[in-house]
Amino acid sequence: MSAMTTQLAWGAITWPQGYERAGQTEWMVKCLQWATDYFVAAHTAEEELYGQVKLDWNYHNGVLRCLRTRTLCARSVTAIRTTTTGAAPRK
Repeated sequence: MSAMTTQLAWGAITWPQGYERAGQTEWMVKCLQWATDYFVAAHTAEEELYGQVKLDWNYHNGVLRCLRTRTLCARSVTAIRTTTTGAAPRK
């Protein structure tokens, strides 16, 4: 999500007239606002950010199964701190 937010913001700064001509400026602003609000809420302490990590390499098949069956799927959550990277441990 951070990559999408960065690319959207970069495009908005570099080519604002494109969003204006397409009538998408309002939606671009709302999308950036939602993403930045999410990151602010996930930043729970001065040097702590919560992120979602899924250890299963077959992640997308699991998401599709959850959508089809309308069930909740377990997703692991990790805190990223100055002492931990937040990366999934290698097997």
